[in-house]
Amino acid sequence: MSAHPQLPYLPPFPPRNLNDLIMLIYTGLCHQIAERSFHWGNFQFPICARDTGTYLGFLLTHLLMRRIPFLKEKFKALMRNSVLLWGMMILALLFFAYDGLTSYMKLRETSNFIRLATGLGVGIHLGGIIASFRLFIDEGSEVSLWDKSALKDAILAELLIILLGGLPLFTLGLGKLVGFWYITLVIGIPYVLLSYNQLIARVIIGSFPDLRRKNLWIWVISLTLLILELGLTAMMKIYGVLKLKSLMKR
Repeated sequence: MSAHPQLPYLPPFPPRNLNDLIMLIYTGLCHQIAERSFHWGNFQFPICARDTGTYLGFLLTHLLMRRIPFLKEKFKALMRNSVLLWGMMILALLFFAYDGLTSYMKLRETSNFIRLATGLGVGIHLGGIIASFRLFIDEGSEVSLWDKSALKDAILAELLIILLGGLPLFTLGLGKLVGFWYITLVIGIPYVLLSYNQLIARVIIGSFPDLRRKNLWIWVISLTLLILELGLTAMMKIYGVLKLKSLMKR
């Protein structure tokens, strides 16, 4: 554990066990303070409860809304009523910011369950927004602000997104399926980051219309960005924590 409860946690190097290795790989993504994280036996979740909600929510919505035909069709209706999707995203961000800021300023107490809930609210809608971009780019799916003819299906899609967010919320909150969500998270974090990176890569590749093997280059750029993201954020965190520790000793 970290020497000071408010300082981000730095995993030991070299890693002593599998938990240390996983914590080290993802250390740049989160403060990893033990009290604000879920645990599965001797394994600490590699990111805090709030970030766990964000990543799991993104993963569930982005993956299922793009891959399951029934959900995909309903989600396309939500894309045609994107005011609803973005409005719920803004509302989720407000709850996310309120919980984080008020607890940080010691105005109120929060809990890992609440942190998870606010993270899920942002994650499920952010995953939906990125999924809509992918469906628009890959399939030319229609995107509009408001389409009354598709409103009922759009509301159903929004309810389904919220229901997906409830899966990890109530199971983790009740201490159930912890191992399943831990493994899903460890595997899913790269998927989430690659989803962002592939959008960036597609924009870059779009500047070279005559480039061959575009899909290969998209993966090369995406994986390179992933390595840089994990590596650079880890170095920044390590430098920052060590700097803070040296200042505290003076």
